[in-house]
Amino acid sequence: MPYRHAHYWLIALFPLILLSFWPGYFGHFTSARPAQHAHGMTAIAWLALLVIQSWSAHTRRVAWHRAAGFAVFAIVPLFAAAGMFAVRDMAAEMNAGSPFEAFAAPALAPDDLSSIVAFVSFVTAALATRRRGRRHAAWMLATALLILPPLTTRLLQVVARITAIEAPSLWTSFVLGTLVSMGIALFLAYSRREDARPFIVLALLCMVKIGCYPIFEANAGWRGLLAALGNSPPIPSAAAAAAVSLAALIFAWRSVPPKCRVVPRQSTIPRTAAPGQLRP
Repeated sequence: MPYRHAHYWLIALFPLILLSFWPGYFGHFTSARPAQHAHGMTAIAWLALLVIQSWSAHTRRVAWHRAAGFAVFAIVPLFAAAGMFAVRDMAAEMNAGSPFEAFAAPALAPDDLSSIVAFVSFVTAALATRRRGRRHAAWMLATALLILPPLTTRLLQVVARITAIEAPSLWTSFVLGTLVSMGIALFLAYSRREDARPFIVLALLCMVKIGCYPIFEANAGWRGLLAALGNSPPIPSAAAAAAVSLAALIFAWRSVPPKCRVVPRQSTIPRTAAPGQLRP
């Protein structure tokens, strides 16, 4: 099976997620905002689904793999809705005068929005190529690399706090985290050339994110749009994200024709014919 050890690498992400998101989420889990819970839990559910998908494919547990595949239609729309909920919550905190969000939201919100679009697009492509095992697996694994920029950005801050050294700026952390994701994507594209397209797309997306960060950070028009999103009710944007992602998944699923069944060829010899009555 392709990427037969991928589930081990995915499992290794969980302790890194716990460490990097401890100051901002897990460390005050009971007092976290609903948007943080929604975004965090759906992201963990997706990574758990990837682990099950990779493990079941490697161990040839077809029933497990198929059941986890159908769970995509629930988890992906929920993740897209939670992502929009989190972006809207970030904008609302900016409007409320949060010092960090006032500084970081205009630059980080485009990264979050582009990651939501990329996530849904990658899963949609995975469903459309589910009969091509290697390409299907590559699109699915590419979604896991989308978490590396925010993970690495926060992990650098945590390491700086633990070691009592000066923490890198948000811009530096963001660039380093995005470069990590891009480097892994390029390595996989080079080593898996027959199914390199998903990783090349991800690497190009990382380049665009780095280039757009300073543009959105200083754009007054974008800040105004983000402020308007923060003043809007959370349900419509989240529901729209869920509906669009579900429609894309259904379209991708139906775009693959069902497997053709081979009908056995019927014999022209009557079943009731006696052996002596058979003719050449």
